[in-house]
Amino acid sequence: MHTTSNPFEINYQAALVRNFASNCLGHLYNLTVQISETSNTQLEQDRKAFLTHWCQELLHQFLKIKNHPPVADLQNCDSVLWVAPEEDKKNYQVEDFNNFFRFINLSLGTLKHRFVVIESAHLLMQRELYQKLLKTLEEPPPKTTLILLNWENALLSETLESRAITLTIRHQGLDLSLDQFANLRNQNFLQALTQLTEGQSLSPLLVAYLSGEKSLSLILSEIGEASIEATQQLQSTILTLCQLFPIPYSTLEEIQQTMRQINQWQTFNNPRSTALVLLLRILKLMDHMLQSASASPVDR
Repeated sequence: MHTTSNPFEINYQAALVRNFASNCLGHLYNLTVQISETSNTQLEQDRKAFLTHWCQELLHQFLKIKNHPPVADLQNCDSVLWVAPEEDKKNYQVEDFNNFFRFINLSLGTLKHRFVVIESAHLLMQRELYQKLLKTLEEPPPKTTLILLNWENALLSETLESRAITLTIRHQGLDLSLDQFANLRNQNFLQALTQLTEGQSLSPLLVAYLSGEKSLSLILSEIGEASIEATQQLQSTILTLCQLFPIPYSTLEEIQQTMRQINQWQTFNNPRSTALVLLLRILKLMDHMLQSASASPVDR
């Protein structure tokens, strides 16, 4: 099994987008998920919602770099097929993949590359279906990438495990329920930040900074030397905001690099005020980009 792990899950999207732009994507990916290292309530619906959203955002990034017009529903894109079991069935049936076999034999669509996303990968092990799918899963047609959404983190067959690139998508942001995540998605950036930081010591100062009520120098003078806990909370909040809002992948890479730099500084006991300046500037950048995007019809 080829396993990749990285404490910053946002880097996976950037890496895969780079691979797609360079025409060197793998043919089979097995996406597993770890929402939180500390949560004891990792409900299946939360894992499913997180991994589904992550994959949708990845595909929208693929569309964007190929200058494909924005689509509200990925099923309306001729280069994407999304396969899911019927809600009232506990297992896939062979007939659930009739569209799959038709799709992979069609001419390439607008992206000149076809993507097939298969939900509930653990259900593929049904014997009759597995035997019918095996050859295609092992060796898809050229310019075809299959993405298995494995939110059960289930072991697949030995053959698939050896052929697939397994990525454990780790959400290092705040531990949110499905309802909380959906509610925050309906808020603007400042509203979401306010809710995510409710009860934290930095919360009112963050809002004052982003709303323009107070300058960066004034905010820093009022905060003083922020605690390690406050800095880490702000890092988690920013990573959560990256999941909630359409931040361009180039900016996500910059955020990742900044987070790594901050973690190195904390290791060597550098002043936390320096880290705080960078985090505040990240928030300002994200807010500015989202406001600019809302004033134009561009979608990611």
